Amino acid sequence: MKKFKFILFIAVTTIFGSCSSDSDSSSSTDEYFNYKIAGETITITDWIVNRSEDSFEVVGTNSNEETIYFEFNAQGNIGSVTTYSPNDLIEQDRSAQNYYTNQSFDFNLVSINESSKMIKVTYSGKVYEDEYDTSSDFVLVQGDFQVKYTDLVPQVAGLGVYAKIAGTDFYSSSGDQTGGFFPSSNITLNSYDGGIYSIGVTTNHDNTTTGSYNFTPASSTNKVTLSKYNTTLNYFESLDCTGSVNITSKQVGSQLTVISGTYSFTAINPDTGEETQVTNGTFKDVYSNY
Repeated sequence: MKKFKFILFIAVTTIFGSCSSDSDSSSSTDEYFNYKIAGETITITDWIVNRSEDSFEVVGTNSNEETIYFEFNAQGNIGSVTTYSPNDLIEQDRSAQNYYTNQSFDFNLVSINESSKMIKVTYSGKVYEDEYDTSSDFVLVQGDFQVKYTDLVPQVAGLGVYAKIAGTDFYSSSGDQTGGFFPSSNITLNSYDGGIYSIGVTTNHDNTTTGSYNFTPASSTNKVTLSKYNTTLNYFESLDCTGSVNITSKQVGSQLTVISGTYSFTAINPDTGEETQVTNGTFKDVYSNY
């Protein structure tokens, strides 16, 4: 299997959190990085830790190129975890479960010390051969690290998706784009926080302008939807959503568009009738212009 490559804060489609964590008062400045995979302790000798606004990326490695990578936000929401083990019979990279990562991976951002630029994390969980298939082969990883980070300036400031879902904060830690690859087709920007819900903002590059839009389950665009992960079928199921979205800004560039807005809505499970309130929603996201 071809070895993956880590790219730190280059893609502007990286999703950033929108609020800073409380600073930790710890005065410890000792750096360390502990990592165990499939019961084997791996000595990590080198690491790169970058922060851009509230988004972190951490790469730990050694001279044998044994590597573990994390993407997460300052609120402690995991975006992705990937490992590389060149000593396998076949070079192997594995990843934590995609989307609903919390189901099989425990990630704990213990503290952020803003003055010393130090973060402390503990972690344990499964990494799979296929992160989209939880029935695929997996191994267990565990460890902790306390490392210093370097602040980087984002290419696009303020990116992030936030809402209160049934009163609980949702801060995006990763995202993807579906649609929008043909003229006049709708674009959905999906955001995840490692938990059981995802939020999708659907607009149309050619036809969406700034302004307020009301939407129902029958709406095809200019809407925001909530999806819930089906742990039996292993995919997100869209709920029936009724509410409003206000597109406050749309900045079209030569290759990318940055779009911002606010939203609130009620999501109903069509099978059970259960209602979920999504309030205080904000987003600033970016997509490719075809």
